[in-house]
Amino acid sequence: MRSLTVKKAVGCLVICCAGTLCLATTGCMVQTINSGQGSLSNPLPAAARSQPLPYTTQKAKEAREAKVRSLIEQPERQPALVEEAVREPASQAPPRDDLFESVLFDYNQYTIKNEYLDRLRRQADWLREHGQDTLLIEGYCDERGSQDYNLSLGNKRAEAIKGFLVKLGTDASRIQTKTYGEENPVDRGHSEAAWSQNRRVRFVLNTVGTSM
Repeated sequence: MRSLTVKKAVGCLVICCAGTLCLATTGCMVQTINSGQGSLSNPLPAAARSQPLPYTTQKAKEAREAKVRSLIEQPERQPALVEEAVREPASQAPPRDDLFESVLFDYNQYTIKNEYLDRLRRQADWLREHGQDTLLIEGYCDERGSQDYNLSLGNKRAEAIKGFLVKLGTDASRIQTKTYGEENPVDRGHSEAAWSQNRRVRFVLNTVGTSM
């Protein structure tokens, strides 16, 4: 009888230990799931979730529009240079072909560089002395940027040159402007050396029966 009682006691003890071990194991599993890198409702951590595609597309569009606005609203930065050019006489004029060579611009700019101011003064002198001549100013850009952006920038480059010549005394009715954007590049390469040559204003001088 005593042997049977001992066996029952041992059996109960084994069952109790097994139950305790099971509960402890289950608790660890729950704790691991709750404290892990993700959950059933949110399997990925916040850092691994990227922005949705519509959000990314909208931000890219806003960046492009801001770039165009910054170009259109670019302030006039050379009134003092214009006044100085009006006061100073131009140096001796070179041959016509050299006088009306292209004027180059910095990236994303339509401000006239100092190195071209004297040549533009000589152009104004030429046009005053040759009252029948008319001038077409063509604005160009390099291949970077959208088509609309480059057309806008090319136009502003051409208009900047025209405005400068008008301030120097050239009749505005004798000057026309046209923008080509990135079309008709001088250099078809895809490097800064090529792009620097394509950011330009080209002059087409029309004389009696002659065009340049």
